[in-house]
Amino acid sequence: MDLETRRREGPLSPADVMTTLIDGIRSEKIGPILPQLWGEAGCSPTSSRS
Repeated sequence: MDLETRRREGPLSPADVMTTLIDGIRSEKIGPILPQLWGEAGCSPTSSRS
C-alpha cells in the first residue's frame, strides 16, 4: 500500500522502491524476525522424499 501511495506522487526510482519497502518492513511487528524466517525457508524441506 505504501508503494501505491508513493507511486501516485510520480515515478519512483529503484532506490525509492527499496527504501519504501524496507521502511514498511521495519514498521511491521514481524519485521525483526523476518530475516530469520527468510533464512529458515531455504533450509526447511517443503516435502518429505522417500
